Amino acid sequence: MVTEEMMCEYLSRIIVEKKKIKLREFIDVLIPSEFALDARDLKLSEKRPGEKMYEQRARNIKSHDSFPDNVEYIKTTFILKE
Repeated sequence: MVTEEMMCEYLSRIIVEKKKIKLREFIDVLIPSEFALDARDLKLSEKRPGEKMYEQRARNIKSHDSFPDNVEYIKTTFILKE
């Protein structure tokens, strides 16, 4: 299972190279290409219908305001802090 903490660690590394990452790209492209998502990750959320659990955990980074120190979030985009 991919945790919110694992996603934050990955985001902290990849933002240095990419500078900006849209939330949808992070959820739809980057997370699935970096992690082997298992059945727990791909299970549909009971709290957010139509959303997989790993998507919910990715969105929780914003909800929980748990961004890595080198990341800020503006209008659905993760941005490297200068």
